[in-house]
Amino acid sequence: MAATNVSLNPVGWAYTNANNPNTNYANQSPLLVYGYESEFGECKTVLQFNISSEVSVGKINSAVLNLGIRTATATGAGSDGKLYYSSAFAYGYIYNSVTHNNYTSLITQGVRTLKTNVLFSSSSFISNQFEITSAVTNNINDGVLTIIIEGYGAWPLQVDPSSISLIINYEKPAEVEPVTPTIIAPNGNYEN
Repeated sequence: MAATNVSLNPVGWAYTNANNPNTNYANQSPLLVYGYESEFGECKTVLQFNISSEVSVGKINSAVLNLGIRTATATGAGSDGKLYYSSAFAYGYIYNSVTHNNYTSLITQGVRTLKTNVLFSSSSFISNQFEITSAVTNNINDGVLTIIIEGYGAWPLQVDPSSISLIINYEKPAEVEPVTPTIIAPNGNYEN
């Protein structure tokens, strides 16, 4: 079967903030991704994608998440930034309601993967690509894929929502030809 690429933008996004634990930051820009040691409070970003049934039942060969990232500090640039990403299980679209306080009741988070060598600048968003195939494969729930982006340590990073895209390379499941039953009558003749 030939492989096909599909490029998706998130249906919605939000971030949570430990310093404002009851506030929902749905569809805010920029998205905050602050580590647990940040003086501004830990912030986790929730991205949700609508995945078609053709993709979700197909064989996923690869998945790449594109993010534009900058530092939230006044100065600085580099290639040594760090972020975590993971898949998550959620019942439907929860980006409009998730907060720091209700995060664990709405989301069951998968294993976190540390992404190193994240490019960033204080003056503009820098494009980064994350190979997240393991976070996508077998983690689509009723057509919804939820991805979590978390900060590392005290790193205060931001994500530009307009830069977010997910490119999935997949193979459609093989089509099964219908079978026409052959019926043999009691007299030994074939009937269809």
